[in-house]
Order: sequence, then structure tokens, then C-alpha cells
Amino acid sequence: MRLRRSLADSARSLYRFPAVRTALLVAGPARWRLPRTLRWRIESQAAVARKHRRELVRFGGRESVVPTDGPVPAPTFGHRIVARPYRVPVPYVCELEHVWLVGRNATPVTRDGRVLLTPYRNEPRMLGLEAHVDLERFVASKAYEQPWPDDAVERPLFSAVTRVDVNYAHWLLETCGQLEGVRAWAERSAAAPTVLVRSDGPRFQRASLAMLGFADALTDWTPDRPPLAVDRFVVTSIPGTPVAVSPRSVAWLRRELVDGRSRPPHAGGPVPPPAAEGRTRIFIARPRGGWRYVENADEVERALGTRGFTTLAAEHLSFDEQVAVFGSAEMVVAQHGAGLTNLLFAPADCSVVELTGGYGDGLFYSLANAIGQRYRSLDGVTDGDSMTVDVPALLRLVDDLIDDQAV
Repeated sequence: MRLRRSLADSARSLYRFPAVRTALLVAGPARWRLPRTLRWRIESQAAVARKHRRELVRFGGRESVVPTDGPVPAPTFGHRIVARPYRVPVPYVCELEHVWLVGRNATPVTRDGRVLLTPYRNEPRMLGLEAHVDLERFVASKAYEQPWPDDAVERPLFSAVTRVDVNYAHWLLETCGQLEGVRAWAERSAAAPTVLVRSDGPRFQRASLAMLGFADALTDWTPDRPPLAVDRFVVTSIPGTPVAVSPRSVAWLRRELVDGRSRPPHAGGPVPPPAAEGRTRIFIARPRGGWRYVENADEVERALGTRGFTTLAAEHLSFDEQVAVFGSAEMVVAQHGAGLTNLLFAPADCSVVELTGGYGDGLFYSLANAIGQRYRSLDGVTDGDSMTVDVPALLRLVDDLIDDQAV
């Protein structure tokens, strides 16, 4: 068991290197699980840009992150990897000419039939999670070779439609983070791109885009629409690594979403409400009986109530309300899940306790570390997708953090 875990850790550690990820993309097992029609046509956006001799506009710089305060040891691979120094690649943005957008996730297909993995986090396995009938039919019939239509979208376009755009964490930390690259491209090209957004997407998508200044630049993508021809397609790299955030990207998002709350509205978007008076302690509760939940949540809530915590179901709040509520957070306790993304709005002196099970990664540890927040993790006893929390151990962690804040 120990040898198997060691080998798994070594193999996954190699995934940090771009050359290894490229090799797995070209010949990894995930490719062979794809339909034959798509198997040899998938491509990363950077590779397509190089083949078409398009310039990669790089912004920011390479980051070497040294965690300042390692978490309490947790069994998940991600926590171990981000507790060590890690590197974040230099971000880039580029423009591709004559691209088709096909299917529910607006999958980009180039004029030579290459299928870009941009809506799938550049991961073949994510493309293979479901059938893509429209995409397969489009590629198999070589419809991408048809004469370029006169009604193609002429204005530059960036697609915020992805396989994971309905996930709060992926949306804020990845898709919204990519808009920094879109801004860099717009400044360089002196052209304001349109942002494609899912017509039936969650409300937080449009609310966050409005707060970032893109309220007047949105166009809808409906799941059943026919392939769309785009003259100029803007693509930008995903911030961070698969298991850790980019501190520079987090700083940009905080400037736009937190520090900018007192500024005038962006492009007609609403100004979020001011943070509540005083500091709050928050326990984020996940839906009972759903995927990944705390079985003894009632006991946890009662215990944390004695320490002044308020139980919050983040999914019942609007995006503006989440920005405001977490803007005054003194301490946050939550199970590993999208609700912890709201640490993005919390003050730098906020403390966080992440309840982990036999799943998860180091995303939220790296997020707290990038902001400078105190972080601790507590491993629970798992039973399938649910977990049971050691309440006395949790209270000891909380009391220690309260004592640290008092110093």
C-alpha cells in the first residue's frame, strides 16, 4: 500500500511539468477513450497557435510560489503538492482566425479540422466524459471545410462557455481569471471582444461578468444552436496549475471584485453592496444527502455556534451578497467544495479550516496562501461521498486560530 501510494505521488508530481502534460495529451490513455472521429484531431490552443503561426502574447510572468504556512497534513495528493514550492507557467493570450464553435460547450474547430480542448481545461479525459453527437457529426462530415459564410461573427470573440462553467470555483478562478488575458489582448489590439456566455447558465456568471466590466459585451450561446463561424477567436491560458492557483491572477481578481466595490459601476454593471458591519465567523453547510456532505452536520453546527459561527448556505445567496458577506469574514469553516471559493473575497487576516475527506486537492489551500490567510485542514472519516467530522478536534483547531488572531 505504501509503495503504491509513493509511486502514485511520483507519477502525479511529474504532471506539474508542461512537457509531461503534452506527452500525455499526445499519447495518454485519455485520448484512446475518445471516439475515433475525434481521437487524432484534438489539440491544445497553444499548439494550434504555433501551427498557424499566430503570436502568443504573454503577460505577467512565471511564478515560483513558496507556501508561507503549510497545512496540517492531509491524505489528498493536492494538499501535499502545494505545500511545497511550485511553479505557475507564464500566461498568454492569442487570436485564431476562422474558427467554428460547435455543440453544447461551444467546442472550437479550426478550418483544418483541429478540435481545440479549451472548453475542457485542455484535458482529453474531460472531453470523453460525455457523448458529443453534434461535434462528431460536424468533424466526420468535414463541414469545417465548407465555404466561409458571409454571416460569420466579425467582432473578436472570447468564449466563456466550458464543460465546467456551471461550477462556481472553476468559473471564478479559471474563466473569470482568463479575462485578465482578454483585457491584455484588447489593450494590445485596440479592439473590445465579445464574451460568449451560456444562455441557461447560473446567475453568478452574468453577475460576475458585470462586476468585471463586461456587462455590455455579452452574447448568448444556446445548447441547440447550429455551428457558429467566428472570424477572430480569442483564446487565453487558464491561470495557475491543475491543483493550485496563480497568486498573480488571484491578486487581479481581488482588485477587480473586492477592491473595486467602491468604484463606479463597470460598463453598466451594478456595484455590490458594502460589506456588513463587524466581523463574522461562517460555517458553510453543504446540502444534506447530496454529493459530499457532513453526516454529523447538526453536531458541527451546534458546536461552532458556541464559538459565534453562523451557518450559511452559499448557494442561496446572490453573487453580490456572497462578495459582501465574505468581505467581513473573520473565520471560515467548510468542507472541501465550491463554497470555499468565496475566500477570494475574504480579508487577508481571515482564518480558514477546510474539512477534507478521501478526495479533493490543494486548490483552496493555495488560494488561502496566495491571499495570506491562515489555513488549517482537518481530515474526517469518510463513508462513500459523505464524511464525519471529529468535533472536539475541530473546536481545538478553531480555538487555536482564535487565539492566534487575538495575539
